[in-house]
Amino acid sequence: MRKLIYLAIICFLTCNISILAQDKNPLPPESKSDLELTCEEADARIEDIQKRIDALNKRLQELNSSVAKSEDNLKKDTKELLDCEQEVLALIGATEADLESFRQQIGVLEGKIRQMKALSNDVLADRRPEVIVLANELLELRKNKLSVIPEFFDKLVSLCREIRGLYREKKVSGYTVGTWAQDRDCL
Repeated sequence: MRKLIYLAIICFLTCNISILAQDKNPLPPESKSDLELTCEEADARIEDIQKRIDALNKRLQELNSSVAKSEDNLKKDTKELLDCEQEVLALIGATEADLESFRQQIGVLEGKIRQMKALSNDVLADRRPEVIVLANELLELRKNKLSVIPEFFDKLVSLCREIRGLYREKKVSGYTVGTWAQDRDCL
């Protein structure tokens, strides 16, 4: 029984000492300048700042660890992507040079379409044969095996829409209304 009482007293004193220690050095208000602090308040403020620094350093270490892990994952994923791209090229029987050449052909076609889109509707209507040539160039590119690669497939679909948008009809310049007796036309 005595041991229990001693244990209770020790626990009580330990808890109260920590509470008293906290009350002994209360954190001064932020509005109080460093020059106005007492030694106990300055110690409390330094202790608080050190706790904040320790917490921030711990958070920094966690973030650095997370960044390092993410960089490792990125390297791994990049390598897997490059391996996958090489497998796709091997499956369709193409080389990096073929890929680059196809990319340039699409770029040239994009440039021609961009130039045509800058023209007015009347000029586009007059240049309909050139628009048809662009559509045929696009069809030739779509026949290439490289057109199934997602990078190119989406671009070719987009170019197809843009070419369709280039077709214009000539506007009727005007209509002269005549008399019924003269032209047998009531409009």
